[in-house]
Amino acid sequence: MDLNAFSSLANIHLPYPCRILRSACCPDKDLLVLTSSSGGLNQDRLSLWKIQGSKIWDILVAGAEGIELNIIDVAWSPDGA
Repeated sequence: MDLNAFSSLANIHLPYPCRILRSACCPDKDLLVLTSSSGGLNQDRLSLWKIQGSKIWDILVAGAEGIELNIIDVAWSPDGA
């Protein structure tokens, strides 16, 4: 197996551990969505980054009391809406 089979688009140092989803890269823009645990059992943080490494925004996604919430995928809208 060739470990260099794919070219690297960018190297980004993130301030906290993140999960990358299968659909994390926007197909026609230089955007990347990452998820991370926000410390609580029912909270995830969703962050939008430019591939060059600058964060555009992030938001805390919280479930109702006693309900565990985990982001499992994202979808990109072709018209940007």
